[in-house]
Amino acid sequence: MLAARAFRQAAARAPTAAARAARPGAGRSRQMSYASFYDTYLKSNSSMVTFIVAGAIVTELLFSKGTDALWSAANGGKLVEHVDWTKWSADDDDDDDDDDDD
Repeated sequence: MLAARAFRQAAARAPTAAARAARPGAGRSRQMSYASFYDTYLKSNSSMVTFIVAGAIVTELLFSKGTDALWSAANGGKLVEHVDWTKWSADDDDDDDDDDDD
């Protein structure tokens, strides 16, 4: 009984192994993508440095925008950007003209 079950499981797995063997290059898809990445970005020193610098700039911009958005969401209504300047009156601008009275 145990041998029969093991035989059935092995027979059920056989078509999947044969199907994998029938697909040439199926196991190499990751290697090919890494090889093309290497050929594109890392083959020469200048392209690798450019890739790293550009990646650092993009990462910094995304991180900066993300942290600013989180900070603004956490401190809603408390920041200078959130002040409604139309509610402040500009009537006290005449105080600077006192020096001209002499």
